[in-house]
Amino acid sequence: MHTVARCNPSAMCSTRHPSRRPPSTTTPTLRRKGAPRPPCSRASRSWCARVCLCSVARCLHNSLEVISAPPVLSDEDSRAQLRRASVARRRELLSKLKEGEEAPKRADASRCDKEVDARRAKEDVRKRELERIHKIQVQRKQQDAEWYKAALVEKGILKAWRTCKLDRYPDISHLAQRQRFFHPI
Repeated sequence: MHTVARCNPSAMCSTRHPSRRPPSTTTPTLRRKGAPRPPCSRASRSWCARVCLCSVARCLHNSLEVISAPPVLSDEDSRAQLRRASVARRRELLSKLKEGEEAPKRADASRCDKEVDARRAKEDVRKRELERIHKIQVQRKQQDAEWYKAALVEKGILKAWRTCKLDRYPDISHLAQRQRFFHPI
């Protein structure tokens, strides 16, 4: 039967750290309240605590190994474990391969989306330009109608009080044809 070794943290801390001085025989082991502490930096205290915790953990691990040894795998179990590992590795490689295949597809899709967005933007600009041109044409036609109306009134072809009837006709191309018909240039 194995015995578990006892760990003495205070002995480990005092003997292993080089900046720590061994306790002298002149200093009392019990300190009185208000007595100055021995010189020990915060870093050395944390190092001491780390060393003590590591040694305690090592002792516990060794004792657990003695109490319950890891089970020995049979040939069949080891083969099954190898198969599981190879299947997991194969799945991982397949997922990486799929990612590699999907990355260009995603890049193509994003490129196509950008092209579609660019086409839409161009189409919107074109539509706005056509609307602006149409608006200018309508304004020009209205100006021409006013000019024809004024010209007809000035030549005496049209009475001034009848000009209100012309406001009903947005397209004045027929007026120009009438003027040519009645008064050839």
